Amino acid sequence: MKIKAGFLTENKVDVASKLILFILSPFLGFIYSLKRVNTKSSFIIFFLFSLCFGMCFMPMKNPEYIDGMFYQNYFIERSNEIAENPEMEFKDFLESSVIAEKDYYLDTMVFIVSKLSNNYHVFFMCIAAIFSFFSLKTFRYIVKEKEFDNSYICLILSYLFMNITIFNINGCRFWTGYWIAMFALFKIFRDNKYKYLLLLAVAALCHASLWLLIPIVLLTIITKKFNRIWTILYFVSFFSGQAIILLIDNVKEYLPEFLLYFTENYVLEDYTKPIGTGFWIIGEVFRYIVDIFLFIVMILFINNKQRIIADERTKNIFALLLSIMTFSNFAATIPSLGVRFMIFSYPLIAYIWLLCMKNYKKEYSAFFMLVPIYFFMRIYSTITYYINTLGIDFFIASPIYLITKYLF
Repeated sequence: MKIKAGFLTENKVDVASKLILFILSPFLGFIYSLKRVNTKSSFIIFFLFSLCFGMCFMPMKNPEYIDGMFYQNYFIERSNEIAENPEMEFKDFLESSVIAEKDYYLDTMVFIVSKLSNNYHVFFMCIAAIFSFFSLKTFRYIVKEKEFDNSYICLILSYLFMNITIFNINGCRFWTGYWIAMFALFKIFRDNKYKYLLLLAVAALCHASLWLLIPIVLLTIITKKFNRIWTILYFVSFFSGQAIILLIDNVKEYLPEFLLYFTENYVLEDYTKPIGTGFWIIGEVFRYIVDIFLFIVMILFINNKQRIIADERTKNIFALLLSIMTFSNFAATIPSLGVRFMIFSYPLIAYIWLLCMKNYKKEYSAFFMLVPIYFFMRIYSTITYYINTLGIDFFIASPIYLITKYLF
């Protein structure tokens, strides 16, 4: 097969194999397509697999996945309103919403899909279509580079890049906005197409917290040549963020009641959980391992920044990475914000590593090949999420059977 910058050329046998396996089972087609992810046929399979996932998604199978359960019930409730009042206009629909005061994406999708069907499986399939469209459009940036060769290290980089998987339609507002924003960020900082700042605003309509990205991006564009300053700010943020959390935890008992409520429910929500089972402790250990991994990666990037900024493809991406990591560290005092924004760094890290570090030093590659160990708990959780929100038929049945069962 001829390797070039772009999708890998493929033979008809490989394409036919993917198609046959997908017809037998979308899951089998997906697994086989991982063999060569940088092909057009694999991307088609990934997209169709995502549609099947959305169609088969059953949050009520395990109510602890509260976001998905909320969206399911919200869709059923609101679609019933439209069925009872088919003449309702979109403006009136938004005015009666408890969500549209901050975000418009969910209610827009509910309104459109409700006109077609009151089946929540159709709703999640449409959500999956938008989610996967932008995630795969972004994923193309890494797989179409000439350095991507379907090796083990490239599969690891693919995992890191696509860490937010299709399961995250469970939290469709933020994570759909995440992939729309991620696509816009690559357009802005990889392709220098600043008109995509408008797409960042669209992403913010999915989840209000994403409005914070716009000032971060604008500040990065203005100051992208000052890497030394951003490097200093990164180290300050890394150590001060952790110090602030410890300080608040130590003085919280002296705070007024209204501040105590805020700190316990937002600032310390992920840091003051009572210790439960040993499995919980293992989860916390691996969370810190991931933090250490990210810190080491940043050290390696900073030590090799001349190599990174010498490549036009990664120069601006590196500036964006520094600013996002700095913001995420400072925002770590609000875990639901800091942790989510930290995940914006994963595709940026994967992209820079592929282009600048993959073939640079053997010890660097050895360090990165252990990513599955560092992310063990995240990988375990992802597998658990799939099992707990899907029926066994998703893994073994044909798409025709799945369509018949879930849509009709």
